[in-house]
Amino acid sequence: MGRLKMLLGLAAVALPALVHSFAPTDSTQDADPPQSGYLPNHNMDPALVASSLAMGWKLTFNLNEVFYAKPLVYTPPGAPNEYVITVSNQNIVRVHDGLTGTLVRMRMLDPPFASSDSNCGDMPNTIGIAGTPVIDTATDIMYFFSKGYKNGLLDFGIRVSVYKMYAVKIPTLADVAGFPIVIDGHNANNDPTRYFVGGAILQRPGLAMLGNTIVAGFGGHCDRFNYTGMLVAVSKTAGVGVTNIQAMQASPGAPSPQELDINEEGGGKAGIWQGGMGIAGDVNRVFFITGNARGAGQNGGANGAPASGKTYLSTLEQAVVNMAVNPSTGELKQQDYFETYAYDSNNGGDTDFGSGGLALLDPTVFYGTGVSRIALGAGKDAKLFIMNADNLGGFAGVIQTINVGKAVLGGCGSYPLEGGYIYKSVWLTDVNWGLQAYKAVPVNGILIPIVFPASAATGGITKFQRAVFGDGRVYTVRPTSLMMLTGGGVKANQPLTCTPNPVAFGNVMTGQTSTLQVKCTANTAVTNPKCNITSPIFKCPTSALPATVASGASFTFGVTFDLTSAAILAWQNANGGNPLPPGTQGSNINVYTTAAAPGFLPGVVVPMSGTVVASGGYLTVNQTVASFSGVFIGGQEPSQAMKSVLLSNKGSAALVFKGFAWQDYYANVMPYHNVTLPIVGNGYTSPTFPAVGSTLAAGASLTIPLVFKPSATGIWASYLTWWSDGGYTTLLLQGIA
Repeated sequence: MGRLKMLLGLAAVALPALVHSFAPTDSTQDADPPQSGYLPNHNMDPALVASSLAMGWKLTFNLNEVFYAKPLVYTPPGAPNEYVITVSNQNIVRVHDGLTGTLVRMRMLDPPFASSDSNCGDMPNTIGIAGTPVIDTATDIMYFFSKGYKNGLLDFGIRVSVYKMYAVKIPTLADVAGFPIVIDGHNANNDPTRYFVGGAILQRPGLAMLGNTIVAGFGGHCDRFNYTGMLVAVSKTAGVGVTNIQAMQASPGAPSPQELDINEEGGGKAGIWQGGMGIAGDVNRVFFITGNARGAGQNGGANGAPASGKTYLSTLEQAVVNMAVNPSTGELKQQDYFETYAYDSNNGGDTDFGSGGLALLDPTVFYGTGVSRIALGAGKDAKLFIMNADNLGGFAGVIQTINVGKAVLGGCGSYPLEGGYIYKSVWLTDVNWGLQAYKAVPVNGILIPIVFPASAATGGITKFQRAVFGDGRVYTVRPTSLMMLTGGGVKANQPLTCTPNPVAFGNVMTGQTSTLQVKCTANTAVTNPKCNITSPIFKCPTSALPATVASGASFTFGVTFDLTSAAILAWQNANGGNPLPPGTQGSNINVYTTAAAPGFLPGVVVPMSGTVVASGGYLTVNQTVASFSGVFIGGQEPSQAMKSVLLSNKGSAALVFKGFAWQDYYANVMPYHNVTLPIVGNGYTSPTFPAVGSTLAAGASLTIPLVFKPSATGIWASYLTWWSDGGYTTLLLQGIA
C-alpha cells in the first residue's frame, strides 16, 4: 500500500489541507475541500496548547438555540480581526469579532421549521440551518441552506415547509441580488417523478463549492415520511437557480409502485447525512456516502452478483458515490460507486454506512501500486473501508476492509507527514468531555493525549461537531454557546482558583447520589458568581452563590453526581434515548463571574468525573457487528471463517442468562429461533455457548467463538441476542460466500 501507516481506535488531533481565503488561517468551510482532516495553517503549537490554552471568551444565547453547523472563520477586507460566523437551528446568523467576541452583525431569517413537524426527536425545538455553510473568498459571499415555511410565514406541517439557499455578503449579511432561491418543486434529473419536498428532508452535511456550483446533500428526519435522499447543485450566478438534482433512489430499481402519500415511508430513503461531515470535493467531482434505504435495490442484496462501479446504479443504498460536477454549468453525473456487500442487512439494522463522510487523502503520501488516490469511509457498522478513489469498487469490492469494533459517526482524518497516518475518529470534541486533542504521532502504538490546562475546559460539545481554527485560536460550540480558546502563549488570568481540581466522585451506584464540596478563592474582586453544569447527572447547588467576593476571599458550594432514576432518564433523553452505561462519565463545572479588574477571564472551568456502577448485573458485547471475510462453496478453501466476541458483565452483581435466540435478516418478518447448539444463526454456529440459567460474575467476561459456514453463495446475515437479568445485547452477524 505504499507508505500507508494505519492507526485505529483512538480520537486524534488532525489539525485541519490549506484553506484559501483572505487570511491564510481562515476556515471557510467544514475542514478542507477533500475532507482529509489535515489543516496545518492555524499557528497552533502543541507545546503552547498544553501550557497556555485558555478560554478567551464564551457567549451564551437563548436556551432553545443549538448550533449543528460548524462555525466559520473569515477575515474580509478591512476587518480589524478575523470574524467567527455562526448559523443556528433558529435561522439566526451572527458575525462576531474573533478576538473580542463582540457582535458585529446579526440577522434573523424566516421562522424556522418546527421539530414537532418532523416526527423525529433527534433535533429538538426547531430545525433552521443544520449544514455547515461555505464562503467564497473571491466575493466575500457565504452560501447556506435554511429550512422554514412558505412565504416566510410561521406555519406548521411538512407540506408547507420549504428549503431556501441563501447567498449573503460578509460581514453585512445582506442578501446577494437574486437570492435566496427556493429549492422545493424541482424534480430529480435522473428520475423526473421524484420531487424535492423540503418538509420531508434535512440538509445536514457541510456544503461543497466547485467553481460556480454549490453542492448540498439531503437526507431524512429519522427516515420518516416518503422521502428520497438527494444531491442538489445550485448555481452561484443570480437567476440561474437549481442546475441539477440526483435522487439516490430512482427508477428502474427504486421501490415500485412509487408511494404518493407524503406520510408513508415508501420513497426509498438512502439519505445523505454523514454525521454532519462535509461533502468531499476534488476539482470536478464530489464524494459522499448514503445511508439506510428501503428494499434490496438494483444490486439484489443477498442474492446479488458483483457489479462494476462504473455502471450506472439507480439505487445508491449504503454507498460511496463519486459524482461528476461540471463546475461551470452545475451538471451532475454519477461516474463511480462502492456498495458494501452487507448493504441490505445494514438497511434493516440501522447500521448505516452513511453515518460518516468520506475522506480523500493526500496523493503524494497515501498511494499504492496502481492507486494514485486513497479514499476512506466508515459508518455505524464498525467497518473502515479503504478505497481507490478513481475506481471505488462497485458492489462489494474494495482495497481493504478493517473492523474497528465501534460505530463511526462523522468520519476519518489523516496526517500526511512522518510517513503518514490515518485515524478512525477525528473528533476533537466530545458530548461529555468537551474539546480533546492528541499528538498526531503515536508512541508504541498509542496516541498520547495533550492535557489542556484547566482554564481550557469547555464542557460537553454539541454532537457531530469539529473544532474550528483561526489564527492561534480555537472556536467551538455547545448547546446555546459559542466559545473561543486562545493558545498564543500568554496565560490568561483566572478570576477564581477552585479546589479540588478536577473533582473526582469515584464509584457511585445507580439509584444513589454523591455530593462533594468545591472551594473557590477569588484572585480579584468578583461579583455574581454563578454555577452551571450541562450534564443531567451532575448538579449545581440549588442555593445561590454569594453576590460579591473580595479578592482573597473564598466561598464553598456542593456539586452532586446524581444517579437517581429521574436524572438517568434525563441523561437518556439528552443522548438520543441511549441507556446510561456503566463506566466513567464526565462534565465540567462552569463558574461564571464579573471581574472588577481588567485582564481576567469571565469565569473558571473545573472538570468532573464519576464512575457509574450498575446496582445489579449489566450485560454488554464488545462489538455490535461481526463481519466474516469471504468463504467458498464447493470444495475450495477457505470453506469457513471464524471470529470470537466477548460478553462482559459490567455491573456490580452476578447476572443470570435467561435465554438466547437468533433471527435471519432475510426471512419474512424475521421470526426468533431459540438457540439450539451449535446453530446460532442462519449459516452460523458456535462450539461453546453459555447455558440458560448459568451466571456471569460481576466484572467477568466470556469469550463466544463463532463459525461462519454457509451452505450456498450469497450474503448471510443474522441477529444473535443474549437475554439476562442484567439486560440484553444483540450482535449482527454478516458474511459473504
